[in-house]
Amino acid sequence: MGKICYYLFGLKLPLYINFALPAFIFYDLIKKILSNKYFRILLIFVLPTIIFIKILRNDPFFLSDDFAHLYLSYRASYLQIAKLALTGPGIWVANRIVIGFWIFKALFDLFGPKPEVFLTLMFVFHLVNVAIFYLISERLTKNSILSLFSTFIISSFYLTWISNIHEVVGATFILASSYYFLLWLSKEKSINISLVFFILAVFTKEIAFLFPLVLAMIALYHHFNASRLDLKKTIKSMAPFFAVFLVYLFTYGISNFKGYSVLPSNDSYQMTFSIKSIIKNAIYYLTYNFPLINYKPIGFLVLIVPIFYDLWKRKPVITPFAISYLLLLSPVLLFADRRTFYYAYIPAFFLFFGLTILVKNIYWPLIVRLKTAPKPFTKVLNILVILFFLLTVFRLEQLFMDNCFLIQFPWQKPQKATYLSMLKKIDTKFELGQLKEGDLYILSDEELALELEVVSPLLESKEASAFSLRYLPEQKALLVEKR
Repeated sequence: MGKICYYLFGLKLPLYINFALPAFIFYDLIKKILSNKYFRILLIFVLPTIIFIKILRNDPFFLSDDFAHLYLSYRASYLQIAKLALTGPGIWVANRIVIGFWIFKALFDLFGPKPEVFLTLMFVFHLVNVAIFYLISERLTKNSILSLFSTFIISSFYLTWISNIHEVVGATFILASSYYFLLWLSKEKSINISLVFFILAVFTKEIAFLFPLVLAMIALYHHFNASRLDLKKTIKSMAPFFAVFLVYLFTYGISNFKGYSVLPSNDSYQMTFSIKSIIKNAIYYLTYNFPLINYKPIGFLVLIVPIFYDLWKRKPVITPFAISYLLLLSPVLLFADRRTFYYAYIPAFFLFFGLTILVKNIYWPLIVRLKTAPKPFTKVLNILVILFFLLTVFRLEQLFMDNCFLIQFPWQKPQKATYLSMLKKIDTKFELGQLKEGDLYILSDEELALELEVVSPLLESKEASAFSLRYLPEQKALLVEKR
């Protein structure tokens, strides 16, 4: 069965013939199917669904920061979480966010420490993000096929780590705010709806405080490409957004940056205005969004081409979205030595808005001009261009092949089995009365390699709920304490 994955997605033939030939044969049928809006909705959910199935098949469990989230949910009330976030040094690394932690705690309180529940919520929020992106892209381009194509690609930027709930939910609020802002620009909805989603975003993901600058870029695009705005009225209506921006900047933003900037050089969270680090970080995130770049400086063409295109058009068309991408990435570009792909999740949506518009403005007129060309030629051109982007620029065949293998032959996590075995033994000892306040649970060598600070939230027995376990590294044991 493993060979099926290779033959379907692993073969690299000239001109993508293994994909191009069937696409050419069924071209008219595919075109007809894609004209159905319900099928388009199903198609943009295909990749996330495949990845979600793979996650559930591959022994899902908590990882790294997930345990810290569990511990916080177990020890703190909703009010205490808000107080920790909004006062003093913040949560952990100066996190000033609340909503993601509240959602995590709500799931923990309702369902207990079941990773499948958290992963399902992440999946649902990602689907919502993909759907909103499609609606915005369709509104910006007035082209459902190109919007579908772009959405299909961006749907592959799926965050599988439970602790990334802040990024995924934050993206939902930011995209919803963008959508309603566009509706307000078109005089269809109140700007207050956009403002509410923006405020929710600020309390979900820190970079959201920069979002008013992104909205200004969207307004700039709309003014020059859709309909002229009353600038005085627009500035007045956007004043509450910038008021929130300034309050956050002077309450948390500047102090957080100062806190990060004085960290020692061996701390990955240290921030610095180093051109070398900024360039290195930018190439990393561009490579995540465009695998073809492969960490090479040529990747900056993704940001440079829009500038030259807009200079040629003599108006801001793509540049506002490239600037939005950089604005939302700007805090993490300042990290001296910390790069992780999930930071690019939210910015990527805005970069892809611009790229979708760019393709529509360049490629679509070309297709219109080629209407007089033989129909087979146009079909072949469309197929090859689509396959070039899917398989060469974004390497989606690798994603399909990896998920195909891992759905058929899932990985088992030995560490998870060890953790669950330890929890079962501890639960049994509590049930039998063999563990009481002041007792020590001596850890085996295998158990010592586990996350031992967060055992209590994962215990299931009624007897264990009255106690908490504290890890004592010197004694290589867990101390039973009254909760």
